[in-house]
Amino acid sequence: MSDDTADQLTDYPELLTLEEVAGLLGTDLAGALTLTGNRSLRALEIGASIRRYRREDVAEFLAQRST
Repeated sequence: MSDDTADQLTDYPELLTLEEVAGLLGTDLAGALTLTGNRSLRALEIGASIRRYRREDVAEFLAQRST
């Protein structure tokens, strides 16, 4: 993971919401859900309708996208 990617996420909590992830990816909620659905970006599912994304997983995903 690059330092730039890690720095970009330092102000975010350990678990990010779908809205936060969509903003970082520059997409809408449906786009972020698509990435989760095809397992490119892992989500923690809490109950039937709550998803959270680990900051570390999001940083790794962003780093892979930028290479």
